[in-house]
Amino acid sequence: MRSGDADAATGLIADLARNATFAEEEIERQRQTAADAVRVAMSDPGQVARLTAARALYGNQVYGHPAGGTAASIAAITRADILRAYEQAWRPENVTLILTGDIDAATARQVAERHFGNWR
Repeated sequence: MRSGDADAATGLIADLARNATFAEEEIERQRQTAADAVRVAMSDPGQVARLTAARALYGNQVYGHPAGGTAASIAAITRADILRAYEQAWRPENVTLILTGDIDAATARQVAERHFGNWR
C-alpha cells in the first residue's frame, strides 16, 4: 500500500470489520450466486464424481461436504446465522491487521490505533 493511501484504506477496512450491515438484498444476491454455482456444479459429471468421492472417502467430516454447500444448506442460511458467525469471528482477539508497502512502522501503528484502537 502506498503510505498516502494507508489512512483511507485502513478506515475502510475498519468500517467493514466493525460495522458490517448484512443487508437482506445483498444476502439474497449472494445466496442466488451460491445456488447458481451449485446448479452448475451438479450439471458437471466430473464435479459430481469429485463430490461423491469426497463423501465416500471422508464421510460426514468437513472434507466430505461440498465447499459451497448444497442447495438446501444455502437456502437454510438466515441473516441471524450470518450475524452470529460474524460476531464470533470478527473480534479484536481473532483478527490480525497487517499493513505492508511504502509505510514505516510508526505510521502504520498510528493508522492502526486511529481506526482500531478503541475496538473492544
